[in-house]
Amino acid sequence: MDSIKSVDKAKKQSIKVAIFDPLKRKTKPHRHHNYLEVVVLFKAKGTHYIDQIAYQVDRPIAFNIRKDQVHYWDLGPAPEGIVILIKDDFLTDCEDPVIKSLLQQLSPFPCLIPNEVEVLKSLCPIIIHAFQTTSNRHVREGLLKAFLAALHQYSNVAQSKSTGVNALCNQFLKLLWRKKVLGIKVVDYATRLNTTPQNLTQLCKKETGRSAAEIIAAEITSEAIRLLFYSENNIAEISHLLGFKDVSHFIKFFKRAKGMTPNQFRRNP
Repeated sequence: MDSIKSVDKAKKQSIKVAIFDPLKRKTKPHRHHNYLEVVVLFKAKGTHYIDQIAYQVDRPIAFNIRKDQVHYWDLGPAPEGIVILIKDDFLTDCEDPVIKSLLQQLSPFPCLIPNEVEVLKSLCPIIIHAFQTTSNRHVREGLLKAFLAALHQYSNVAQSKSTGVNALCNQFLKLLWRKKVLGIKVVDYATRLNTTPQNLTQLCKKETGRSAAEIIAAEITSEAIRLLFYSENNIAEISHLLGFKDVSHFIKFFKRAKGMTPNQFRRNP
């Protein structure tokens, strides 16, 4: 049984924009099954943990928490910032391809350090007010696009290799992040995307600097760590959940990635 607490308060809204709630400056580990969460903090001190990786918060900073990633906050008093919760429904209904492209380019980065925050800060009250007072999608999407474009520009995402601009590569990443077991081999995803393993590997290498196999391995390792930390599933059950047909194969895979067996990692992470 998975003991991770799930938080899905945005069920009835395809997108929600609000100030960062100071009451949530300290939280327990939890995951969001249904949406991407974008958080920009302008004033805060402390630590943010995503999949057991600690990010020091001591300057203006942005976070992208993908669906099913486990995270929690340990911040000091009076943090200030903005939270944007985005469900798949919003992206399906959104008619602006630029918004979709910006989110695809930003989402691979769990942490971003903006080198300029005044534009982002000035946009915050405007976009929050708009989402609270109007249902006009053109107004909402226009302001959201401006905010995401500023975050993209001032965080130098455009200069990174991991821009995710290729459509096929994006589809591959979306399939992988859905956490529905498709397989652990490149061919499993290539078949689903109507391409060849060689083509998918070349595109991923060009767009992200990593091969498709490396991306799959990293995602499987991250999910394995989440399950080892936050679930009561035994190793055989975790192996099955991750798509391994043989538990010994999973143990070898994990030891290659982390230098120890899953049981050793669970006892002494």
